Order: sequence, then C-alpha cells, then structure tokens
Amino acid sequence: MSPTYKNKDGLLIKLSPNPIATPGGEGAIYDVLNDLDIVLVAKIYHTPQIATERQGKIEFMVANSPIQDTSEEIQNAIVWPVEALYENERFVGFTMPKVEGAITLKSLTLPQNPSKKYGVQWAKFDHNQRGSHARRLAIVYNLANAVHTIHQKGNYVIVDLKPENVFVKSNGNIALIDLDSIQINNPNVRFPAKVYTEEFAPPELHKGLVNHKGGTVDATWDYFSFAVIAYELLFGLHPFQASHQKYTTRPELIKLGYFVHGNKANKLHVIPPVHRNYTKLSAPLQQLFHQTLEQGHLQTSLRANMNEWTNCVYPLLNTATTLNTQIVLAPTKRKKTIAKPNKKTTDHWAAMLESQKDSLFAYAFLLSTMLAFIGVYACYFMGLLKGALTLLFVGAILFTIQKKFPYTLSKIVKKPSLKEKFDTIGVAFLFVWTLADLIFRPIGGFPVSLVIYILLLPAFVAIFSKDTGNQLYHSAEQFESFLLKQFGTILISILIPLLLLGSLLQLSLSGIYQQAKRFPPQVIEQQQARHQKIATPIKSKETYGLGTSKETIIRIQGEPELIRHKDNQEILVYGTSTIVLEEDKMVAFENSSSPKLNIKLNESIVNTKPYFTIGSTKDDVIDIQGTPFALKRFGEKTVFEYGTSKVYIKNNKVYDFYNSGRPSLKVEAAINHKARKNYFTLGSHKDLVLRLHGEPDKKEFNHERKYSKWYYGKNWVGIKKGQVVKAYHNKHQPLLNIK
Repeated sequence: MSPTYKNKDGLLIKLSPNPIATPGGEGAIYDVLNDLDIVLVAKIYHTPQIATERQGKIEFMVANSPIQDTSEEIQNAIVWPVEALYENERFVGFTMPKVEGAITLKSLTLPQNPSKKYGVQWAKFDHNQRGSHARRLAIVYNLANAVHTIHQKGNYVIVDLKPENVFVKSNGNIALIDLDSIQINNPNVRFPAKVYTEEFAPPELHKGLVNHKGGTVDATWDYFSFAVIAYELLFGLHPFQASHQKYTTRPELIKLGYFVHGNKANKLHVIPPVHRNYTKLSAPLQQLFHQTLEQGHLQTSLRANMNEWTNCVYPLLNTATTLNTQIVLAPTKRKKTIAKPNKKTTDHWAAMLESQKDSLFAYAFLLSTMLAFIGVYACYFMGLLKGALTLLFVGAILFTIQKKFPYTLSKIVKKPSLKEKFDTIGVAFLFVWTLADLIFRPIGGFPVSLVIYILLLPAFVAIFSKDTGNQLYHSAEQFESFLLKQFGTILISILIPLLLLGSLLQLSLSGIYQQAKRFPPQVIEQQQARHQKIATPIKSKETYGLGTSKETIIRIQGEPELIRHKDNQEILVYGTSTIVLEEDKMVAFENSSSPKLNIKLNESIVNTKPYFTIGSTKDDVIDIQGTPFALKRFGEKTVFEYGTSKVYIKNNKVYDFYNSGRPSLKVEAAINHKARKNYFTLGSHKDLVLRLHGEPDKKEFNHERKYSKWYYGKNWVGIKKGQVVKAYHNKHQPLLNIK
C-alpha cells in the first residue's frame, strides 16, 4: 500500500509503495504520485529523532527559498525543498523536484571516458574529444551560477559541496542535491551543517581554526570547495594530488598548502604529468585557481567568489581557443626522483619510509590473495563445515592485515566510510576468483580452476593498479611499476606455500598415521613401500562391478592409495574415486574424477529401447544410460548418479529420478493407453499427466503438504500418495493441458 502524508495546507500527498533510493543513513526517497505541474519526489526520514532535528531547518528553507522569482534554468539547477510533509501533524520529511536523465558530476571528474559506462551521448565530454573542454567549462559556469544564487540569499552556506552532490545532464545543465544538510546562518535561526568531505574542505578546517558544527563558517568555505571541483572537472584529478616524502594524505597536503601549481610545488616528490595541462588554461582562469587555492590558503577573503567565476568563464565558452583546447590524460614516463643521502637525517628517514610503503602494500596483497586461495581450497577439499571454519580463520588474518597495513581499498579509492570494513585487496580478489571458480571448475575440474587463478592474478594486479593509480596518496607510477616487476616473486611466493600444503594433504591422505593405530610396524613399512612403488593405478582392460571381491578389484585396479574404515565398511581410495566394500565385496563406488576406475556394471539383458522410465529395471537403466559415475546405498534404496542427474532404485526398479544436470538422463513417460483424454484435472491419475506431458524435468516431495511435486519448467503438478492430481501451478509457458 502506498504511504500517504499531508502538506502544511492539509493536502494528501501519496507516495510510491517502495523507495527509489536510500541516500546516506537519514531517509529514503519516494516518487510523489499526485498529479502535479512538476515531477516531485519525497524524502522521508527514517526515525522521528532525525525528523525532529531537521524540522525547523526544512520549514525555514521552504519559507525562504533562494529560487523564488528566478529563471527556469536556476530553478532546475537547485533541488530545493518544495514543502514539508506531516503524518498526524508530526513532521516526517519534505518534497523536492525529481532529477531525471542525469549522472553524478563525480563521473566526469574521473579520467575515464564516461560514454563507456553511461552511453554515447556522454562521449562529447571525453577529454579526447574536440570541444570537451568547452563543454566542461559550461558545467563550471552553471554550477557557479547555482552556488551564487544560494549565497545571494545571505542565509546559506552549502559546506558539503562535492561532485557526488551535483547531478549533470548530457546538455551540461546541473542539479544541486542533498541541500537539507546546508548551513543556515540567519540572525534569528541558526542550523549548522553536520557533514563535510575532507578532500573538499578548506585548510582552516584541517588546521582547527573553524568548527563546522558551530554554524559559523562563511561562504569562503564554498569558494574553496568549488575551485577544487572545477579543477577536478577540467583535469580529472585533485589540485592537491601529488606525492610528498613526508605527507601522504590529501587533507595533510591541503592543510599545509601544497597546491601543485603553488609556491611549495618544488617540495613535492612526484607531480602527476596531467597537471601540466594547467598551462593551457586562459590567464584569467589560472588567476582564479591561484587566487583561491594558493593566495586564499591563509587569507580566505582573497578567494574568488562565484560572481568572479561566472564573469570569467562565460566569455571563454564559445571562443576558438577554448574549443581547440585538449586536456591530455595519457601518462608520460618520467625519471624516478630519489631522495639524496646528504639531506637532513629526518628527510632521509622520511624518504626511506615512503619507499617501504609500496613494499608493505605489495606483501599485504600477496599474503591476502594467498590466504583467500587457501580458504576456497579448504572449502573444496575439506567440506563445507571445515571450509567455513577455515574461512573464518582466514577472515581473522585478513582483518589483522587490514589493521597492520592500512593500505586497503578504502585508502586507495578514498572512501573513508569503508575504513572499518574488511576490505583488503585479498578479499576483493577472493570474490573475483570465487566467481571464476564457480564458472570454470564444473567444466574442467580443479586443475583448470588453478590455471584460471594463476592467469587471473597478473590481470587483477595490472587492472587494479591501473584503474586506481591516479587516486593513490603516493606515486601511482611507483606503485604500478613495483607490483608488475615483482609479479614473478608473487607467483613463486604463492605457489611454494600451495605445494607445501599439497604435500601435507598428500601425506595425510596416505594414511600412514591412521594405519599406525591399527597395524604393527611391519605392516606400516609394507604400506609405505607399496605407496612409493605404485604411483598410478594399473591400467587393465578388465572391468568389474557390484559384488566383485576385494582381491579381484586390487588385481585389476591396482593397490589403492589409501584404505579407510567406516562402521562395517572398508573404503578403497584411488585419487578422489572410491570403492566401498562390505565383507570384502563391492557394494558401492564413486567414479567421477581421475584416475578413472575400471567399473562396468553387468548388463544381463539386451534392451533395444532408447529410453527408460519409472518402473523400468535397474538393468534397463544401465543398458540405456551406461554405468553410473557413482552408486550409493541407503538401506533398501540405491542411487545411480550420472553427473548431477540421479536415478533412484528400490527393489531393482526405478521409482524416481532427478534430471536437471549433465549428462541428461534418457527417460520418457510411462504411457497409459487406456487414458484417452487430452487434458487432466484435479483427481486425474498420474499416468494421464505422464501421457500428456511426458516425464517431468524434476520431482521433489513437499513435506509440509505431503505430496510429490512434478515440475515442467516453472509449472508443477502435485501428486498424492493415491497417485492422483491434488494441486497444480500453471502460470508459465509452456502451459499444461489442464481443464
């Protein structure tokens, strides 16, 4: 049911049943279903406490909108609260214009071509396209115009101005969102902004000179944030993105004024080559950046306001120089700068620490991926329970790595909110490789999965380091070069522990320690000698089947690699294939992996029928389907396994089957010639269902309702114990013939 609220005038506002977005942790966004002149959405706060805290702010913003009596372009560019919403006279949220057909500005501040993710209409913003620089300047102008309109009212400072809070359309129009977090600085009403983003906050915050929660910051805060956004939009990287021998985080560089084109640029260790494009800007535009990010570092009053930006950018939009300006993002090779040993001792140790960070990161990556592999390996060979315990142990180690070496995904892609999560590179690699393992292991077994692992590792290293290189706190070139050069070491370091692990598993599978509890020393020596002598089972053209003696099996198949005992059964192990003996005679087997067992069940009849069905004998199944991959016994019941398909035998006859895997079973309906109707209904006999629709794709027993469900695609028929139709589900194609 759609939620319904009222506005201040008592008009019912009906919302969509489900939210269309849940930004942050404050509330959810719903479509407004009322027939209105403009398309609206509503933000409903999650808790009454949050709503109570925001009520006064929202009601003030609705009553003091900066977009009243402005142009339609400005009204569309500022997503301002339209009206407050109430439920039983309790404030719950507000409505605002809906932004459609837009992407976040963050997508354009990255160096990648936006059309690869969002479609061809965004190709014109790719830095390699002629005119893209002019289109990006148009976005700068539109954003400056919108921020200027908000500042002009005199009551507001945005504070959390960042690319994620700006939407942009393919025509260059923008939409400022998330404005309910704005600071209200009115003589009678004061609401501080509770959130900000470090990378777009001015140096006075990082120095502790202002407190954003006090509601006292002025518009110069937004001037700094805007200049950073404009720089990122034009060049694809942050204006303080460079490598310093001592300071590694962006907030530290902002705090100390290391603008890449400022007076302290000569103290930076490595400056990414993309910053060289700065000289292609017009002199007035360079002056605005210099005025805001360099001169305004200490004197906030010197920062360029929004009116200065609009007056500077607008004349540049359609000039030939701007249209022909192209920003080159391709990295260029440069010589590696090394700290000279004759510098101060502190500088020497700082440079040394900087050089070790890449190494620590690489080794953390190496250890994480190795442990991730062992975790999946344990699940595959040790079973789900032991594997799950192993994964918990691996997770604990990965978490320790995360704490010890904090160079994690969150640090690289700069998402501080992920700082406390288990997000080491090894975890990311585990997810990627597990997906590949699920795809390729059923096709080619574990060896193929291991090959995929080895091939995936260099690809993962190369792609990961290349995609995130421009966002590293230290030199991206050094990081990528180091990992690629050390790839051989990484492979060797991973394969050696795996070989040791395989040796330990092989030693445990040999059963030497288990046999020591059952046999005297001379038998153990014979077992060791036998294990060393016979590397592979003896190849023989002879076959054997159920009832074959242990002596005959060993003569044909060769000595087993291991003998296990369970209850009254003796289990011969050949690789991962097994033979189950009772009273020294074969009663079951597993033959689904290498080395293959020489098993072929006796075929006592010659059957010309190409199919078998329920009621057919087990000899019919073997004659038509061949020897099963595995045969298991459960009391009086026997299960023939063909891949993931199964045939259930009782009293030497087929009573059920499961036919959803590979290879498919050759089954058909047991046709009842007495049934002449061309449809079935409730109470019809199961033979009529079989005659009309053939054997089902799958059968399962519904324990709750106590009847068997036969599946034909997504449709199903419920069969009671009396073998008549009790229920059915007939909503999918192809439809069942039901009347």
